[in-house]
Amino acid sequence: MISLFPLLSSCNFENTLGPYTPKDADKFARNYIEIVRTGNIQEAIGLLNPQWRDSASEKMRIICRDLGRGQIRSIKVVGSNIMYSGKDRRSFLTYEIEYPSAWMLVEVVVDGVDSNFVVWGLHANSIDSPLEVLNAFTLKGKPDWLVELLVIAGLEVIFILFSLFVCVRSDVSRKWIWMLVMIIGVGKFSVNWTTGFWDYQLFYFQLLGVGIQKNGEYAPWILALSFPLGALIFWGELLRHSSQDAHSVVLAQEIDPSQKEESSNSTKGDSTI
Repeated sequence: MISLFPLLSSCNFENTLGPYTPKDADKFARNYIEIVRTGNIQEAIGLLNPQWRDSASEKMRIICRDLGRGQIRSIKVVGSNIMYSGKDRRSFLTYEIEYPSAWMLVEVVVDGVDSNFVVWGLHANSIDSPLEVLNAFTLKGKPDWLVELLVIAGLEVIFILFSLFVCVRSDVSRKWIWMLVMIIGVGKFSVNWTTGFWDYQLFYFQLLGVGIQKNGEYAPWILALSFPLGALIFWGELLRHSSQDAHSVVLAQEIDPSQKEESSNSTKGDSTI
């Protein structure tokens, strides 16, 4: 990855594409990419933020070389993040560029509105294939632990649904409260399906304990698992009540005098015969 300004480097795939991408900033960014691609280094540097122009020459040459690798087959917006501060606007626009035998992600950070634009960042990154392919939800090429995590997620959903079924069929009190508690998982362990990068949150609640989502058409899938605390507590309570009920039946049989008398009479009758 080549970046003119590392502090601004980001590839944010917020779902703000299409009509939410500022047309004026998009037009300027595409034109700027073409200026860089065709090797107009001085013109490209002249459109940068003034405080970075003096130190940008070497990195700009590298980016010009990378972007000028051939004729562009297609270029499209795959990420758009817009920041506002009063009347000021900063647009983080990410483009996927297709060449005859390569793809690149290019982010242009554009500051301003209408025709008063300044480039605050330019980042270029080569990728092996289009984002639709890179971020596809597939098992091909995935490490074993990621596949195992997906299996665990499926088993967790089955466990929670089975617990709900048992709750409905049981005679536990406050059944609806138990059902509401069971369908919510606590905490979250999330993993990026494309990169394998993982993260966790302790204070988080998730329906059915499992979630999968992507933040935009070109973004990676995120698999999230939560701890099925409610379902586990339900089974603990169910087993405890079952144990108490069984113990109560045993005690009742031991102290019920009528049962003892009937047992005695039965024994006497049998001996007479």
